Amino acid sequence: GLIAKGQFEAAAEAVASPPLSTFEADATVLVQAPVLSAEDKKAIGTIRRYGVAADVIIMVGGLAEALRDEDARGAKSFLAKAKGSLDEVIGVCRGGGLR
Repeated sequence: GLIAKGQFEAAAEAVASPPLSTFEADATVLVQAPVLSAEDKKAIGTIRRYGVAADVIIMVGGLAEALRDEDARGAKSFLAKAKGSLDEVIGVCRGGGLR
């Protein structure tokens, strides 16, 4: 990937672009989906109401900072954590009936 190749600027541009740059707004839409249960909505949360969506937002912020600092090790760590949290959001949504 871009991080392994040392292409920090290109990776930072990708992080600053949709869908990552719009994730907070997208997560807000998700937690308003009528098909999701109250428990699912709470699990996803938002940046204001802690949940796995907040984890994604925080980890993407850490990733962006690591890329600015050209810290490959930190960027890879934040990327893995952001992916794990995003996978959880997707799992909750699929489990709740969203496709």
